[in-house]
Amino acid sequence: MSSLLDLTKEELVAIIMELRQRVVALEAEVARLRKNSSNSSKPPSSDIVKPPKPSSSFGRKKRRIGGQLGHPRHERPAFSPDQIDRTRAYELECCPDCGGRLKRLADDRVIQQVEIVRQPVTVSEHRAG
Repeated sequence: MSSLLDLTKEELVAIIMELRQRVVALEAEVARLRKNSSNSSKPPSSDIVKPPKPSSSFGRKKRRIGGQLGHPRHERPAFSPDQIDRTRAYELECCPDCGGRLKRLADDRVIQQVEIVRQPVTVSEHRAG
């Protein structure tokens, strides 16, 4: 092939037109290869590789399950002692894993549990110290 400087205007135009056709064909091929079930009507089974998951909207991080930081707690008020039908206290003499001594907590951990039975409702309180 001779130098491009030696070609006539018609020959150069023919080369440019051929290159344009190749570019159009390559762009069509790239578009075809980028199609998957998330951006076309193709079924998911036709995907060769799973499409990448879209990034979180507007650059925000995904929130964790449960109460968010800085959000006020929503708890129901505790039952009064006269509303409690049964109280169970649990105390350990030693650590159940290693047998070592236990350190007493400042406050007992209290869990109030409501069990709905036929009638009446029974309220139990469990204490661990």
